[in-house]
Amino acid sequence: MRTERRILRDLYKTKRGLFSYTFYTKYRIEPEDTASFIKKFEEKEWITYTEGRLFLSKKGREIIYKKEFSFKESRDRFSDIPDEHKAHQVALNEPYIPDAKKVPPIRPLIRN
Repeated sequence: MRTERRILRDLYKTKRGLFSYTFYTKYRIEPEDTASFIKKFEEKEWITYTEGRLFLSKKGREIIYKKEFSFKESRDRFSDIPDEHKAHQVALNEPYIPDAKKVPPIRPLIRN
């Protein structure tokens, strides 16, 4: 499944299509798996196979574009942080002062 997504992402990015031998050289997929991949997505009409090349069809491009088949491409290492974990950015050379109301009380380590 992960390899299928990778192949479809690469097909989406290229305009010249992918050669069928690329499946073994780049993705390490055996010929029988290559044939089943081509058959599976030709039946769904997502790809077309002509002259030894695979091309993403118009329907396939629309499906991938509509995010039914989501690809995460992070721009930087912080882009995958959920919004609820993001806070006000502290300026450079400025100390971080936490909100005292949100800090939990300190419990004593020794109990009597």
